[in-house]
Amino acid sequence: MVSFFRYLLEKVQALCIAPAFHIFRSEFFKTHNFYDGNTLTEDFEIALRVKSFGYNIAFVENKVTTIVPEKFQALRKQRLRWWYGTFQNLINYKHLISPKYGVFGMFFLPVSVILSNILMMLAFIIIIYGIIVNIFNIIYDSSIGLLPRFMFDINLFSLTVFFSDPRIIFSLFGIIIFVIFMFLAFGKGNEKINFIDYFLFTSVYGWVLTAFCFEMLLKWAFRFKINW
Repeated sequence: MVSFFRYLLEKVQALCIAPAFHIFRSEFFKTHNFYDGNTLTEDFEIALRVKSFGYNIAFVENKVTTIVPEKFQALRKQRLRWWYGTFQNLINYKHLISPKYGVFGMFFLPVSVILSNILMMLAFIIIIYGIIVNIFNIIYDSSIGLLPRFMFDINLFSLTVFFSDPRIIFSLFGIIIFVIFMFLAFGKGNEKINFIDYFLFTSVYGWVLTAFCFEMLLKWAFRFKINW
């Protein structure tokens, strides 16, 4: 699914996130120097520099093998570095958010990279806040002798109200679009679909990454060092 999204980005000349394996022309580095050694995500820095000089990055439909973290702590360390490096590069290359760079400058960076992560962060904070408030309410109610009651009254009227909610309609529409694109992506790659893996990937993994992003922002705000 991720590869299919990058394939679509390449078609509108908006691809800048280099996958697990990438090749750059040596002439580019001879002309524009090597990557910035102060960044923690040199591949993203190179890709942004390529875009800043008016070049495009192509997506090649070949499979490569990469090593992924096998333990949670290793994943956390990797993602903290990636988030921090991404944050560094977005600050250094903020001038790329411009109509001058087409879809890349007006959609991919401001919407797909920045806005989407801001919305995920806000949603994460709201959820955590709601959980904490509910816990304190339950504790308070219990302290005055009120026992929490969980009521589920499902009937035709409640279902009608539920599915007439615009938020539910848009959510269902988004799920349908996602499933369609997932089938298209797997059909293009001739791969089998493991629904359990992709359910966890879409419903849990994103929130884990958001938590890592939140941790990175706290470390950045309090000047904690993040390295390899």
